[in-house]
Amino acid sequence: MKKNHSHHILKQNLDDLLEAKKWLVHSYEVCESLMNKGDFSVSEYDAIESFLSRYARVCDLLLRKVFRSIDLYELEPQGSLLDVLNRSEKRELIDTSLQLREWTELRNQIVHDYAHHDLKSLFSDALGFTPQVLKTIEKTKQYCKKLFEIE
Repeated sequence: MKKNHSHHILKQNLDDLLEAKKWLVHSYEVCESLMNKGDFSVSEYDAIESFLSRYARVCDLLLRKVFRSIDLYELEPQGSLLDVLNRSEKRELIDTSLQLREWTELRNQIVHDYAHHDLKSLFSDALGFTPQVLKTIEKTKQYCKKLFEIE
């Protein structure tokens, strides 16, 4: 695959991630004040559902699109998600691959637990992980900026 094509893919995936990040930040700011609330109104529940959906989308874009696109750009062999996480740790985009596994597990719970029986726990975990996710996005953005400057 030509470097030009992998550059385009990485740039597009990074742009998509940065756009999704804006909406995650918006939802995070709306929902932060709901953290210690007992029962949620319908509009608060809707806000939480939007936040969780946006959290899951950002995690997908970061882990499954952008990190894989970086691998493609740097001509790394395609491997398992664990391989991608380990390389992201080596690049210092994340603190530990365990951290991203936690984000992925939460993402899977959000996406696959349609009834959200434990909404408060999902909500609490997503609120707790979001600042770390945002920090990782910023590191990734800076990493990609350096990659693009090298070209």
